[in-house]
Amino acid sequence: MPEGLPDHLVSGKRVPGVTLMVENQSVRLYRLMEKGKWVHLTLSSTKHDLPAYPEWLRPDRVKQVMGQIVGDSQSFSGISAVLIRPDEYVHSVNMG
Repeated sequence: MPEGLPDHLVSGKRVPGVTLMVENQSVRLYRLMEKGKWVHLTLSSTKHDLPAYPEWLRPDRVKQVMGQIVGDSQSFSGISAVLIRPDEYVHSVNMG
């Protein structure tokens, strides 16, 4: 587990319900998972390596999203990317 990772973003924990700004539109994080896809959420303006995918997970089953947290939520502080399962639980994170 990466050092300094918030407890609520540990692999296997449910992601917090935050609002994101994605392509100049406000959207709830949970809304991104409505179609049953995994979500790779990048929270940085620069592209980072993807969190590790399980070897059985096909890339076409992953929705790529680049966004920013709306408001002063510290839920994703220090996180550059997170891979979220369709059931709204964290699979893996990238710090930075």
